Amino acid sequence: MAGWTPGRHTQLQWGVTHRCRSQHLKKMTRSSAFVAAATGGESDGEAPSVVGEESSNEELQRALDAAVAREDYAEAARFRDIVSSKQGAAGSDVRAANASFYEAFAQADIKSMRRVWGRGNHVQCIHPGNQCLKGHEEVLRGWEQVLQGGAPADTTGAKIPIVFSKVEVYATDTMAFVTCLEVVTPPGPPKPQRLAGLIATNVFEKQDGEWKIIHHQASPSL
Repeated sequence: MAGWTPGRHTQLQWGVTHRCRSQHLKKMTRSSAFVAAATGGESDGEAPSVVGEESSNEELQRALDAAVAREDYAEAARFRDIVSSKQGAAGSDVRAANASFYEAFAQADIKSMRRVWGRGNHVQCIHPGNQCLKGHEEVLRGWEQVLQGGAPADTTGAKIPIVFSKVEVYATDTMAFVTCLEVVTPPGPPKPQRLAGLIATNVFEKQDGEWKIIHHQASPSL
């Protein structure tokens, strides 16, 4: 074997093998970087955290973006479906919380109103033409004054005949906001004229596993 030099065929084999190995290493490095980006971890050989239905929307979105970047469209579609499902479930729960708020409003029920409101100094409420009420207790004192003006229950059982419509919801894991149109029907026989409505924004926060309203603002619609 002394003085042996590889033939052209052998050199070609080595060249192909080297290129394939280099491409494989690059792919592994790129994939490791994407996993780190998706999980928020480092690509230093540690086992990546599993991204799935229990992950936050932010983690799922990072994983989806990483899957698209590496052209793993089947995995991207899986993450997209999980995100859509979680947002849909959160949206339904927020809609229910929003309906509970207006039910307490219509019934002039201060106990129910206390249950739907969250706690904390960041809680705020702005009634039409009034200043901002801040903090849980100040907000609830304001609602006591509003609800004390409720009339006797009408044929629907509502003491304050308020209806809401055109509901739009956006929800994440822990925060959500709702926009809707509020209309309060004045007592007495139906009137043909158009009733003025209020555009309301309701912000919700998940506290102890339940959606609680932490901000309400209503202003006249044009």
